[in-house]
Amino acid sequence: MVFDYTNSIILLSAIIFFIIMNTIGYAKKKTWFVMTSVIISLAMLIVHVLLSDFFNREVLKYNAFIDFTFLGINIPLLLIVDEIESRRDIIKTVFENKYRKK
Repeated sequence: MVFDYTNSIILLSAIIFFIIMNTIGYAKKKTWFVMTSVIISLAMLIVHVLLSDFFNREVLKYNAFIDFTFLGINIPLLLIVDEIESRRDIIKTVFENKYRKK
């Protein structure tokens, strides 16, 4: 199975992907980087649940645990970055309106 996290190469590549996407999203304060991570980890959880016939019980638990761990990290980070981005947009709008009237 291509999406099996018991394969260490797939797990390591997924971890590296999520670290890079979340780091770029937090550094640039852009939510779409982190949102991509959330969507992919949610899609992987759905794939693992829908294809549960291919996994034995322990492998399914392991894959679901990894998926929930990724979601548990990505969703709070998404909320943090979205809050920062929203505040930056509000401040930008306030300053544009302030200097436009003068």
